[in-house]
Amino acid sequence: MKNSIKHILQFVLGYERYLYWFSIFIIKTLPWKKNESDFVVFNSLIKGDGLILDIGANIGVMTYHLATNHPQSTIIAIEPIPSCFHTIQRIKNRYSLHNINIMQTALGNSIGHIHMNIPIIGNAKQQGLSHIADIPQWQHEDGEILECPITTVDSLIDQFDDKYPLIAIKMDVENYESHVIAGALQTLKHFKPIVYCELWDNDNRYESIQLMESIGYTTMVYENSQLTHFRPGIYKGLNFFFIHE
Repeated sequence: MKNSIKHILQFVLGYERYLYWFSIFIIKTLPWKKNESDFVVFNSLIKGDGLILDIGANIGVMTYHLATNHPQSTIIAIEPIPSCFHTIQRIKNRYSLHNINIMQTALGNSIGHIHMNIPIIGNAKQQGLSHIADIPQWQHEDGEILECPITTVDSLIDQFDDKYPLIAIKMDVENYESHVIAGALQTLKHFKPIVYCELWDNDNRYESIQLMESIGYTTMVYENSQLTHFRPGIYKGLNFFFIHE
């Protein structure tokens, strides 16, 4: 039913107009969505002013909340899918969020081009599940395939003045987190930002944790209204906080 309604809305409104109005709706309702409470906690943990990376910004919902909660910081919204990139631009303009800098690229541990897939389920595009297509977990799946540029966090951060420290990273890249972290190690070691990301319970999760802990980060989760150390096999959620010791 949900995908059928989504398909109808995408057909009637047009895909990019649908993304725009869907973004506005989620922006207004996010603070009250129980499944986004971890992000609200992350947003409250960001202290000081500087650069904040929104890696996998999608349609700009979290970008908006980062920008409005940290008006003296620069939010770098990183999104490779053109339709989502254009939606973030419209959200930025609608709310006059001048502290948002949008970059149309994927991030990983290499520089060049990759293929991305926007899954199609029930005839509806699922922009929230857009992902790198060239990894085994996502093979043999229906969707719209796009070629996109890819770079690393270490290369990207060199474009910004050192006087603006990197203070936080939000990352949601659909099971590609370990690749992004591998391409960000120098930046992470230098700035030690707080990192918030979604990690599925698979090899990518444990590779990501191993990389982060190898450079001095502690793996935390939010349970029972407090941050606590991650306990494998006990924690059933997907959201993780990495805090440098």
